[in-house]
Amino acid sequence: MREDSLEAPTRHPIDWQNPGFYDEAKLFDELDRVYDICHGCRRCVSLCGSFPTLFDLVDNSARFRSTATPDSSFAVRPGAKTPGKVAIFSTCYVNYNEPGIGHDLIRILKHNEIAHILVEKENCCGMPKLELGDLNAVRKLKDGNIPVLAWLAREGYAILTAVQEAMFDPFEYLVLRHKDGLLKTDLKQPLGKVSYHIPCHWFASPTACEPPPHEEPMTATTATVKRHHAREPDDARGLCAHACWPTRRCARSRWATASR
Repeated sequence: MREDSLEAPTRHPIDWQNPGFYDEAKLFDELDRVYDICHGCRRCVSLCGSFPTLFDLVDNSARFRSTATPDSSFAVRPGAKTPGKVAIFSTCYVNYNEPGIGHDLIRILKHNEIAHILVEKENCCGMPKLELGDLNAVRKLKDGNIPVLAWLAREGYAILTAVQEAMFDPFEYLVLRHKDGLLKTDLKQPLGKVSYHIPCHWFASPTACEPPPHEEPMTATTATVKRHHAREPDDARGLCAHACWPTRRCARSRWATASR
């Protein structure tokens, strides 16, 4: 393909069986070559109207941790089932992709006058590295996270993640808060029906917290909660569906126990 031409590029066969295909040094040399061409060309910016919009979105995006306004001034009121103060582990997903979820969580905590802070030092949870088999990287991330989280747990904080992880998820914490009689349900608008997808760790962990709510109203003016979980072969399944499939019997047994 000639430089500055509009010809279709030549598609060369991928020599994936050549040992050199997996040579890391050669890979980075090729990446440097391609990036240098891309950086020096930029023809796509003027030819594609999407790029200015994408660049503007990147420039205007704000990370959750840099814009969050937690409030630890509320009186700490622990319940029988819940600590009275919260530390938010934002996760990469909320911090970079969906900061609105984290801001919504903070608004809920403020409405319920629950003292809350952000986890001061936060690394990636390591799941992307775990899926790649890079266990050394997972260990480094874990060694950065665990001491901080352990200290917060010893200080009496409930560690909440704004998305479902192997800690308190917001739904779980708020439902237990409601059972403690400490959840404010003076909402201006009824929530109607809320669909709750049960996190896989609730079924897999023998030390998991209490079961999520059953299909019953929390109050007459708030929400009816319907539980869902992907346990059948034809269900819509997420990242860990295949790992969760063997826990189906355990899940059904635990729900039967919880329903009694």
